[in-house]
Amino acid sequence: MFHRLRTDSYFYFAVILGPISWFSLSFFLNTQPNLQITSFLLLQAFAWPLVEVILFRGYLQHYLVQSLRKNYQLAIVLTSLVFSLCHLSAHSLLWSSSVFLPSLVFGYFYHKYQSIVPAYILHAWYNLGFFLLFN
Repeated sequence: MFHRLRTDSYFYFAVILGPISWFSLSFFLNTQPNLQITSFLLLQAFAWPLVEVILFRGYLQHYLVQSLRKNYQLAIVLTSLVFSLCHLSAHSLLWSSSVFLPSLVFGYFYHKYQSIVPAYILHAWYNLGFFLLFN
């Protein structure tokens, strides 16, 4: 899997999308980056993404693919919708809806590699950037 991942241009494109989305969102929200790394940041950037990827990709998306007769596109969209809605409990509507597109990316790479590893790498990378810019 790692050899395929290293040579996957779509994966590298998804990695580049993280900083593009961070800076785009910072423009619209008029925020200043905070480069102080704390235990909170490490928890948010690395621990929570692992939990979320296991729950939303490893369980929910996997279950939906099986339940929807292998319709992985619909499973990815539904999982991403649930993922976004779950963020409403702690974030604004704008912030919660902004996780929908990255969630689609995570779902795509989970499905493509049948592994949580690529989804986790991207999720941790995206969270790291968001929390460096917005906290």
